[in-house]
Amino acid sequence: MQLMSKKDTTLVSARSDIAGIVEVHEMQMENDVMRMRAVDGLKLPANHPVELKSGGYHLMMMDLKKQLKVGTEAQITLVFKNANGESETTYVHAPVALTKPKR
Repeated sequence: MQLMSKKDTTLVSARSDIAGIVEVHEMQMENDVMRMRAVDGLKLPANHPVELKSGGYHLMMMDLKKQLKVGTEAQITLVFKNANGESETTYVHAPVALTKPKR
């Protein structure tokens, strides 16, 4: 998924009806070990696309409430906060698909 805003903003949270917890995560290499951690917010500089993908920033869905089936969609709510502290909510319908892990 690629996120882009016309103004500087920050992705501050995410939620979904199919998961008890949805966190914004970051993956990075530390001493030749891939580490993953939750981040408090993901900055989106104005007019600069930020990609959510395997091996980088992504949404981690935990405590799934049901098994996801390929070909269905998961609704995800994204909450952004701009430089003035104003919140904006966006709804995403993400297709469920199989991906092969990178080795």
